[in-house]
Amino acid sequence: MTLQEIMALHLVNLAFARDRAGRICVAGTAAPWLTPELRGRAQALAAAGEFVALEGMLARSVWRYSGKLGGVARNAGVDFLLRDTCAELGPAAANGVLQRALGVAVDGRLSAEVRAVLAGAEVEPAPLLRALDAARRAAGSDAGRARAAVRLAQAFAPRATARPLTAVAAG
Repeated sequence: MTLQEIMALHLVNLAFARDRAGRICVAGTAAPWLTPELRGRAQALAAAGEFVALEGMLARSVWRYSGKLGGVARNAGVDFLLRDTCAELGPAAANGVLQRALGVAVDGRLSAEVRAVLAGAEVEPAPLLRALDAARRAAGSDAGRARAAVRLAQAFAPRATARPLTAVAAG
């Protein structure tokens, strides 16, 4: 199983409740990426007892949807937290969360400036993860989900991302 597959399954676990047998409960889950068509397919798979197929379909769907913001970070922990923020709040709100956490003007776009500031902030991911958590909670994220997502992001994040060669040579 790849890191991306593991992260996608964690995104599903954060979004859905499970019954006592560990099966995903689709009913009552609100997520911006869970379209009516996808919800219908998910409910059909659940009704048929196809829970492994259901989990795989949801993992692929949330990974594709969260790719609207995911993939901009080099650090796996930061990427995971950005993807979960996107999956919970939607891409526009997630862009705003990222911009607030980075301390840049909030316009909802992933400009070259935002990407450059993010690349610099990822060198030491712990402060960035804390800033993303605070900005996410301020944007209305569920506190329990946010706590769990940050713990997972910390587990995925190496302590420090390799510094650019120019910074190493200067230091």
